[in-house]
Amino acid sequence: MPDNPFADNPYAYSGAIPTPVATTKAQPLNSLNLFRDGKQIVVVGNQFVFPPCCVMTGSDQNLVPKAHTVKFVPHSIAWTLMFGVIGAAIAQATMGRQLQLNLPISNDWLAKKKKHSRRGLFIALGGGAVFLLSLVAMLSLDPRQQELSNLIGIPALLGMLTGLGGLIYMAAAGSVNLVGCSKMEGNCVWLTGAAADFLALLPEWSTQGPPGAPGVMRR
Repeated sequence: MPDNPFADNPYAYSGAIPTPVATTKAQPLNSLNLFRDGKQIVVVGNQFVFPPCCVMTGSDQNLVPKAHTVKFVPHSIAWTLMFGVIGAAIAQATMGRQLQLNLPISNDWLAKKKKHSRRGLFIALGGGAVFLLSLVAMLSLDPRQQELSNLIGIPALLGMLTGLGGLIYMAAAGSVNLVGCSKMEGNCVWLTGAAADFLALLPEWSTQGPPGAPGVMRR
């Protein structure tokens, strides 16, 4: 067994000191200062190690490191509602906190997202082309050809709806949305969006988190 189980882990902080990982229902993998709190990941401090397992799928195959920054602003919704985007940006600059992450992500998952994005783009472009061609045809008709103009309006409407549908599909299925941040308290950060299979590899926060931390039972 190697002296340092994190030596070949690209998701490890360089100064990380290995500590035992508690057994979970799933086969545990090496991690440090990461815990499971319901459907969220809790990161403690700035010396943490993600296990070599995709955060978004739970797969341990074909992984690539993905740099990602999570940000947190207290009462961010209130700032946005009262002062709009500019107010939210000012709040982030003055009161916001952020954490730099290097996440293990499945390259297959990223490829699937890119595929959906391209598919949505092609649908949007195709619908837009049908709409524009129909519009040009309508404008080129003699005003007395009202009936034909009305018929051409049908593919124009369908093209517009198809284009909008393609854009929605591209945004929903093709966007690469990695983990978000729901809370930062002290030196603890709560991350949302991780796969259940990934969370199952982490020790339970309430029973194995650092004593005195929010939500951790006394031991």
